[in-house]
This record gives sequence, C-alpha cells and structure tokens, in this order.
Amino acid sequence: MVVRREKNLKDLYGIINRYHYIDPEKRYLISDRAWIDIKLGNQLELKTFWLRVGKYASEAPREGDEDPWVTIYSLAEMLGCFYPDYLI
Repeated sequence: MVVRREKNLKDLYGIINRYHYIDPEKRYLISDRAWIDIKLGNQLELKTFWLRVGKYASEAPREGDEDPWVTIYSLAEMLGCFYPDYLI
C-alpha cells in the first residue's frame, strides 16, 4: 500500500515500477478523486476504486477515462469485491 498526497502520472508510474513483481491483475488504485486519480490509474491500466465519500463525493466522472472499475462508499465495501461473503 502506498499513500500519496500529490500525484501525477510520472509518480504513479514510478511506484508501479517499484512493485513490478506484483501480478498486474492485483494492482489497484483507491481514491476519492475521480477527475485526477482515477483517470491516472486508468491510464496506467490499474483496477480503480472510487471511494465516493467526503469532500469530493460529488465530483462525478466527466469523461470515460475517469470512470472507475468500481464505485464504493466505504473501505469495508471494497472488501466485498474480493470476499463476497464478507459482511459489512
């Protein structure tokens, strides 16, 4: 898990390269910012989770490349994507 306040394509690409040994199907980006972070994650072919809570909850995707793989409303809900029997 990597937590960053400021992000750009170059920074995210560098982080991904450091973890090149991780199966690409198991690389995820979780963010509350559809316009910036989800778009960058999609450009890097990551599976993206839009955590739609807080300050940016109403910041809906404007373009197709800002659409997340999954929209979630809590981190617990994300666990349900991997563990269907997980009780929230």
